[in-house]
Amino acid sequence: MITEAELLYPETAVAIAVLETGHFSSRHMMKTHNWFGFRRNSRGFQKCVRKGYGEYASAQMMMADYQAWEYNICTKYGLTDERAFRRWIVKHYAEDPAYSAKLSTSLAEVNRTWR
Repeated sequence: MITEAELLYPETAVAIAVLETGHFSSRHMMKTHNWFGFRRNSRGFQKCVRKGYGEYASAQMMMADYQAWEYNICTKYGLTDERAFRRWIVKHYAEDPAYSAKLSTSLAEVNRTWR
């Protein structure tokens, strides 16, 4: 699903989803199709919001939201490479102070299977 979407940085998207869903083991995140831990937003793809987090009618709607978010962030902040995008995520998206290390670990796991 993620690798089939037209994303700027699909490896980063997979790494985030692996991290946020606990390797896709979170029943709640899989049921609500919120693989990226998105909170309420105004992009128009969420069907509802519970406890501040978006729920999606389908994985396709969730992916459309991620794609719009990724494009908007990269365009707005002039992020022209994946490393700059990841730095932005660590600084602005993540609440966990250890997110940088966790994302790096997740990305290393993804890269082992990606290639």
